[in-house]
Amino acid sequence: HLYSARGEGLQFRLGRIEHPIIRGRNSFMSEDDARRTGETIRQLFFDAKMRLPKRVVVHKRTPFTRDEQRGLVQGLEGVANVELIEVTREESLRYLASNLINGKFEIDKFPIPRGAVIVQNPSTALLWVHGSAPSVKNPNFKYYQGKRRIPTPLRIRRYLGQSDIVQVATEILGLSK
Repeated sequence: HLYSARGEGLQFRLGRIEHPIIRGRNSFMSEDDARRTGETIRQLFFDAKMRLPKRVVVHKRTPFTRDEQRGLVQGLEGVANVELIEVTREESLRYLASNLINGKFEIDKFPIPRGAVIVQNPSTALLWVHGSAPSVKNPNFKYYQGKRRIPTPLRIRRYLGQSDIVQVATEILGLSK
């Protein structure tokens, strides 16, 4: 699915992967398939806007292989910033919020806030899309829809691109403009 920077859906196109590479239970694109995918993205955007985009962000739930990276960059030639982002759930981590009370940290009754980002390194961050949020009626109170479960974060890993990892995470959450 192809979106503009404002979140407008431009196109939806299914494409055939001619030479998939199967590893475990996941399929990956060959370099040629990735190049064709990049060319299709570039052409769809050009047909819709009559110009190439300045930035293309490709998200997927599996790692980007070197062939996929090379092919997408070749297919998106002319695009100034190509971002390749892996988005997965990090099931092994569960965080609770803490409060500073009388100079000591105490565990809060609520999970970490929705939208919290922890940067692990310049290309990887943890993002909580579920978590506590301030109450609409009273900002002094918190609300958490998950009741008893402690939410798991998404792990955002950038394979290629120029954007700050926190910017990428907030874009995924839908908090940026």
